[in-house]
This record gives sequence, structure tokens and C-alpha cells, in this order.
Amino acid sequence: MIMKTRMGKRLIFVLLASMCFCLDAAAEKIKELHGTYTYVVEEKSNKTFAEAWKEAIRQAQVDALKAEYGEHIYESVRLIDNDGKNSFSRVAQATADGEWIADTNEPVVEISYDAETHHFVYNVEVWFKSRKIKKNSVNVEWKVLRDGITDEYESSRFNDKEKIYVSLQAASKGYCAVYLLDVDDNVNCLIPYKDNLDGYHEIQANVRNVFADADHKSFIIRTDYDIENDYICLIYSPNKFTKCVGERGDFRHLEKVSVAKFDKWLGEIRMMDPDMTVEWIPITIVNPSPTKERY
Repeated sequence: MIMKTRMGKRLIFVLLASMCFCLDAAAEKIKELHGTYTYVVEEKSNKTFAEAWKEAIRQAQVDALKAEYGEHIYESVRLIDNDGKNSFSRVAQATADGEWIADTNEPVVEISYDAETHHFVYNVEVWFKSRKIKKNSVNVEWKVLRDGITDEYESSRFNDKEKIYVSLQAASKGYCAVYLLDVDDNVNCLIPYKDNLDGYHEIQANVRNVFADADHKSFIIRTDYDIENDYICLIYSPNKFTKCVGERGDFRHLEKVSVAKFDKWLGEIRMMDPDMTVEWIPITIVNPSPTKERY
């Protein structure tokens, strides 16, 4: 079985290389990169086609960035959530010294099945704009919290209809935005709040901000699937920027924007703002009583 297609919608991916870094526009030039990658998934894997597709493209982007800019190894301490039990773990990670800015062509993915090994093989080709990254001069700390507002509630795993908060503290005054990218490729704007007519959210230096909904209650995370893997996109800059224009939500729903429009907006503002940092945090939502089947 072979399927070959071009992406109809831009999928946004987590690149660890983009986490908490600042760019010097005057010193660093934009480069166009081309990369290929082969991603292999076992037939019995619990990854859906959509999740494997996204991961294959992400890996192709990271591989091309490492080849062009090199990589470095760092060790971090992360909070690990195992079925509600929190523990800390030291993790050694290799990250690229460059970052994705925007696609120049839509990624191409060819999927085949190896009957002998019972694996699905994703052959990927990507084209995108990139630039070398430097350490951010502004210290920014984000956390995603479950069912509580202090740091001890940091988590990456949620149950359906559970409370979710996002905290931010930066060393200097600035502006921020928070988006949720779900498995169905909806991009939901959490911050700025939907009733914010200015289109931007300002924060003060060295003040811990905890974001909930506009009524200062918690956001409620939901899924119709048995398990859903989403991303929280966290954006900070010392320079003012406004959110992406989207469909205004009602009293029950957040403001939404299409993936393609969000992708274009994010690429453009990052090109214009060398001080902007973007961090992607993956989260998993579990529903013991799903109403939809994953594909």
C-alpha cells in the first residue's frame, strides 16, 4: 500500500530548538533548507496516522536543522506525570542550533507498508525557511498546570473535562499569547482573552502570571477520543505584537483560527521580531468514555 500526497493544511510541530531562544536579526540570516527523513512506525503502535504524519515531518525538520547548524547536548530536570504520580527525572537532550521559521513548500509524505516487518514507513521531504538561534537574553519560564495554580501542579497529562492553567514569569516587561493546537488541527486562542479588544496581552517584569479563562476561572480541557495528543503554543516578546485574527468564540467556545492562517501569522511575526521566543509544550488528554474513534 502506497499513498502519496501534499499537505492540504499546514501542521504545526514542536521543535525543541525553538524553546526559549532569542534571535539577533542583524547577525543571523534567513536560510532556506531542504530535508528528507524516513520515519518507521510499528503496526501495533498506538500512534494514529495523523500523529505519525506530524511526527515524521517534525523529525525531517529537526534533522535538516541539525545538518545545517549543528547541535548541542544539554541536561534538564523535568517533572514526569505517571498516572497522577509526579516525579522528577534528569533528561539529556540533543537540540538543533537552528529553528524553523516558515515553510516555503508544503511537505510531501509518502506512506508505505512493509509486510515482512509489519511496519508503516513514512518517507518525508520538507522545504522551509530557518535561522541560527542564540541564547535568549530574557529569562522566560512557562508551566502548564493541572487542577491547581502552583508549580507543584505542573503536568503534561490530563483527563477529559479537567482544569488546565498556564503560568508565565519573565525577567522583563513584555507581551504574550497562548494557543492550543488540537488533534483535529483547530488552533484555539487562550490568551489574549476573547473579550480583549486590544488584541494583545501585556505582562510586567518578575510577576508570576497564571492564565485562566476571562472570568478568572480555569480553562477546561476536553476530548471526544480515548486519547488525544495536543500542543500548547507559548509566545513571548519584549516587543508588542497582536494576536492572529480568527473567528470570535461565544460564551462557551474559544476564539479559533485555521492552521494555515496561524502558520502564516506566526512565521511573519517571527521574521519581524528577533526577540520573540516560541515554546511548544505537548500534552495528552485521556477520556475513559470516548464518543469518537481516532483515525
